[in-house]
This record gives sequence, C-alpha cells and structure tokens, in this order.
Amino acid sequence: MAEAMIIYHTKTKLVLLSFGAWLFVAAGVFFYLSRDIDLTLIMDLLVFWIGVPFFAFAGVYTAKRLIINKPAVIIDAEGLVD
Repeated sequence: MAEAMIIYHTKTKLVLLSFGAWLFVAAGVFFYLSRDIDLTLIMDLLVFWIGVPFFAFAGVYTAKRLIINKPAVIIDAEGLVD
C-alpha cells in the first residue's frame, strides 16, 4: 500500500493573499470615508458594505491558514481529502 501524499499551502502565497485582502479592506474604508470621491449609492453598497466584509473575511481566513498549519490536501489509497 502506498503512503499518503500530503500537500501543504505555500506560506508565501498565503502571506501575499492576506496582504492583498487587507489592502482591499483599507481601500474600501478609504473610499467610504473620503468625501472627495463621489460614490453613487450602488457603488457605496458594493465597495463598503459588500467588499470590505468579503475581503476582511478573506484576510482572516488566510491569516488563520498561516497560523494553523494543516495540510491543504491529502491523497491516499482511500481517496482525496481536503
């Protein structure tokens, strides 16, 4: 019987993803708080009320993946586990 192949997340990619997500959060808050940029109601909804929570969740998720080092995928004789 063959051994299981265990694949981990790449730390560099997770750091870049987390950094990018937090940049989008900062940009969304900046656009919302900046009065120089005139956003319509739809853009205000999309940028701040949808974009900021989405990217904040993505930033928290990738930071959690960095801290908790669990395998991304395990391939063995029984199948694929993620």
